[in-house]
Amino acid sequence: RQVTPAFPMPNVQVELVPASLSTKGGAKATIAVTAATPLVDVLLGACKEIGVDPALHVLRHKKNKKEVDLVDTFRFANIANNATLELQELSPAAAAQRTVSVSVQCDGGKRASLQAGCSESLLSLLAKFEDKVGQRLCTGCRERGETPSVSFMNKVYEGEEALGGTSLLQLG
Repeated sequence: RQVTPAFPMPNVQVELVPASLSTKGGAKATIAVTAATPLVDVLLGACKEIGVDPALHVLRHKKNKKEVDLVDTFRFANIANNATLELQELSPAAAAQRTVSVSVQCDGGKRASLQAGCSESLLSLLAKFEDKVGQRLCTGCRERGETPSVSFMNKVYEGEEALGGTSLLQLG
């Protein structure tokens, strides 16, 4: 016997801004979400469905035009059910200037921070942090019988393949 939920699954409408630089202006995508869906998944799903590069786009509230924080989940983003968000294209220069501050804390308690581009992979970030923290975080892990890993928002990314294939954009 199939049980139907008491409440329907919420959806978010994502609309590519018609004035966008893209040739697909006005395209729409409907993304099904749960309360725990990170908004970065909404961005990635909408870009995939519409066929545009997520590194060159941002989500904005349709009414107040504020950029949506991609780290938030749907529950905490103050977005109504069946709301419409705008997918706005950035110029390549603006996309290249988008950086985030990244901090790491190593097992020994040592911390370090740096600025990185949104398209940078976790593996390349670990390599950059090696000099700052004075530890080998990813270099020579195989020879030592170790596996590099990053924990972010209760999710663990382990191994060079997973770290190399995950960008900061995918994390939100």
